[in-house]
This record gives sequence, C-alpha cells and structure tokens, in this order.
Amino acid sequence: QYVVNQMLAQGILSLPIPTHDQEFLVIQCADDTVIFLSARDEELVALKNMLLTFQQSTCLKVNFAKSSMIPLNIEEGEAIRLAALLGCRIGQLPFTYLGLPLGTTRPRIVDLMPLVDTLERRLTASSCMLNQGSRLQLLTSVLTSMPIYFLCSLQIPPGIIKQLDRIFRQCLWRGSTDAPKQSLAAWDLVCRPKDKGGLGVINLNIQNKGLLLKHLHKFYNKADIPWVSLIWNSYYADGVPHATTPVGSFWWRDILKLHDAYTAIASVHINMGDSALFWTDAWFIGGSSRPLCWRLPRLFSFVNNDKVSVHEFLISQDIFTMFFLPLSHEAAQELQVLEDWIMALNRDTNIPDVWVWPGRSGAFSAKSFYTLMHSHLPTIQPCKWLWKSRCTMKIKVFGWLLFFDRLNTKDLLIRRHWRSPLDDNLCVICHEFSYEDRLHLFFNCNFSRRVWNYLSIDWSRGPDIQQCIQHASSSFRHPFFFEVMLTAAWNIWILRNGRIFRGSRLVLPLGGAILYMISFFWLTGLTLALELNS
Repeated sequence: QYVVNQMLAQGILSLPIPTHDQEFLVIQCADDTVIFLSARDEELVALKNMLLTFQQSTCLKVNFAKSSMIPLNIEEGEAIRLAALLGCRIGQLPFTYLGLPLGTTRPRIVDLMPLVDTLERRLTASSCMLNQGSRLQLLTSVLTSMPIYFLCSLQIPPGIIKQLDRIFRQCLWRGSTDAPKQSLAAWDLVCRPKDKGGLGVINLNIQNKGLLLKHLHKFYNKADIPWVSLIWNSYYADGVPHATTPVGSFWWRDILKLHDAYTAIASVHINMGDSALFWTDAWFIGGSSRPLCWRLPRLFSFVNNDKVSVHEFLISQDIFTMFFLPLSHEAAQELQVLEDWIMALNRDTNIPDVWVWPGRSGAFSAKSFYTLMHSHLPTIQPCKWLWKSRCTMKIKVFGWLLFFDRLNTKDLLIRRHWRSPLDDNLCVICHEFSYEDRLHLFFNCNFSRRVWNYLSIDWSRGPDIQQCIQHASSSFRHPFFFEVMLTAAWNIWILRNGRIFRGSRLVLPLGGAILYMISFFWLTGLTLALELNS
C-alpha cells in the first residue's frame, strides 16, 4: 500500500475513480490483493515493474499466471492486449474474493450455489446413523454456523434460504436411510427459541437481517471506517439517509432497506442532528425518546415537511416556516411545549449523533435483535424445564415431540393420512380396546397409570398437558422430576414400539418394576455424580 501510494504521489499512477480519500484503491487480505487501475499501458507496465522489484527484494514471487485482470467498460480486443502486456489471464464479474462473489450487480442464485453445495457435502451419509438428538446437535452446532460469513456480508436471496432450510430439515428429520422423510413439526415451530417452544434452530431470515443491521448501526454512528465515510460524503452530505431516494451500490441499497427495522427499535442522542428525522425518529428530547409525531399529534398535523432533519429544524431562523398557518389553539400550545424542550436541549454540534440500541451498553448485537424478534411469543415454562434437564439430547427431543403431540402415534399417523382409519388403531400395551393417541398411551393407559403410580407422579389435572406437567411437578416430592418423567415416558415408548414392530411380550407388573428400577438407578447415578463433582 505504501509503495503504491508513493507511485500515486509521484504521478506514475492515477486514481481510476475520483474519491475523497487520496490513497490508492488497494484491497488486501493475506495474499489476496485487488488493485483498481486505469486502463493505460504506462501504468500497467509501471505496476508490473514494481511487483517484479518487490519480488527481487523480498524473494516472494508474484505468480502472474494465477492472477486475473477484470476489464470494466473495455472492448474485448483492448482487454486481450492489456492482459498480454501484464502477463495474466482475463477474468470476468462476478469473481470470488475471500469466498464471496464480488461484482457490480447483486449476486444471482447460481453465484451462491457453492454455499449450498458445501452444506450438502457436510450432510454425509454418516449422519443417518445418528439419533434425533445428535442430529439436532449437528444442525445447531455445525450446519447453521457455516453460512454465517455469507449472512454477515450479503442479503441472501429467498431461493438460497429455501435451499438451506431444505438441507436443515433433511438433517433433522432423516431416518436410518438417505431417503428424505416427512417433517414431524412445522419449520416455523422448530426455528423458535427453546424457551418459546421451539428446538432452537436458527431462523436464517431473521439472522441475516440481524447480522446486516450491524453495518447500519456503524453507519448511523459514523464509525471511523473507510466505507462509512465514503457513503456519507458521497450521498448524504445534505440529507438524512432514510429520507432520500435509494442510491449507491446494490449492497448499500440492501442495507438501507433495513432502516425501518433499525429506527423502530433504536433511539438517538442528538448532537449534529444530520442522521435523524425531527418528527418521526426516536430522539431524546423533553425527557423521552418517543417520536414527536406521537407526543405532539396536533402540531404534527400542521407540518409541511415531515422529512425534515433535526439539524435543519434546529437551525431554522423562523420556526413558523415549518408549518401550515394558521395553527389551531391546541397546536399552538404544543408548539410552546416544543420550544421549551428545544431550549432545554443539551447537544454538541461538533460531534456525530449517537444511536443507542436497547440494552445496558447501548451497543448493537445480532443476538439482541434476534431475541427482540421473538419477544412477542409467550415463554413456555415446561419447555424451559425440559431443556435444562440433565437428560441426554435424544430424550430431550423425544420429550419435545411428546409435549407438542408430534410423536408418530397411530392417532397422528391417521391425522396426517399416513395410516387408514380402518386399520387396527387400538393401544397395544393394554387390554381396554382404546384408541391410541398421546393422552391414552402415556397418561390414561392401564399400563402407563401403573408406571406413574410406582413413581408417585400425579396426572389428574385434565387434558391440558402444560397444566398437567406444572401440577405434577409441584406435587412430586422428590428431586429431578423432569428427568424421572422423561425417562419413564421414553421407556413406555420403547416398550410400545417393541410390541408393535418386534412382537415383544409385555408383562404389566414386571414392566412397571423395570421402569421404576431404570428411573431409580439412573437418578441414583446422577446424584452420586453430582456429589463427586461437588
């Protein structure tokens, strides 16, 4: 960078495009370098000679055969001649730089397909050997983290999001073969946070917005970053960004589209006042950050320009030019209140505005945005207990399926039209000739009731499973209620499947005793482990 800047200062090289920064356009990361150069013979020869001199002085060889020249607005014959002069091949836009497609237009779906291919290669045949809990862990720990680099940098097209969700669903719900299987739960439910009733799988759309909003937060706070200064100086020297016509590259237009989501949550401490709208943005004045259009509705109804910036309004010599006159009596009273607030406003006009994100530090984080996007969903207490329990992940996923009635009982198979209502749909572990559904199999069946009696768990609070769990937990007089309950329910399910698929015999008293001993020894082992650790 220093040598290229010296060549620019000596007039050997010239800036290919006018910029506010007088340094030469060089993008470098490790051994990947992008140099923007004018299409002139003398400049290409000077650059090549400089690189050869660098090679001789450092013994680091520059491989021109692996380098590419990307022509912009140059005829094909001229591009071939310049490439031969430089000794490299001709490339085209978009090209890959640091793993991302780099070009002047928005990446197409075909340009982002390498990301989809990479995830599909990771979804190897060995994953079909994992149980459902292990597949969930593979999904949340490995697969959903692989697209993060792309999500941080670009607005991912819906088609790519759909392909990635397809891979995630295939990972989670696949069976013991490579053949795809039907999902047991809606994907929207799966992508909810665990305390909101989901499996905690990342929602890629929300995550993509949250990761891109960090760029908008840096922009509005005028962070000391070259691209922030470039965009402010090039497009918004005299206006608020979200009150002007979209301009700039496709990347910046995609970022600015998110301003509604950002300004609806963030608030601003005014200094210069050039980044916020006076009436509709949330800025601190009069002891509150609620927009003035809500706090002074009658005065706002007389405004002649609701897109005026805070800076323009505060430097106005005649405040009445901002309104349609005459004002009503109520609007005039609100104007007097506004003037008092402005007189009491404390700001430093020499420093940028400070945009504050809700939270202790005021700094933006993608995690806080993701949490806010799910804050409207109610917290389900049994789900919190489920995921905090000390069961294995396999049994936790089983408990989640049981809680939301997603287990493949005969009742669910009929509701999904995977089984005929004319088939034998009776419970196979009791002699009551009862229809097999979730409530009967796990709570009302004669065998299941005997198991719960052995374990002193009471399920007598009606058909609502959430209320039943809360009541049973409060009435259970021993520790580790969820661990005992889930382990017993898991074994009931195993015995039921053995009865159906392998024709295993079921002796009711012995079966209940086995369940009791399994739960007791499992619980005893856990207690001993806790004592040793403590």
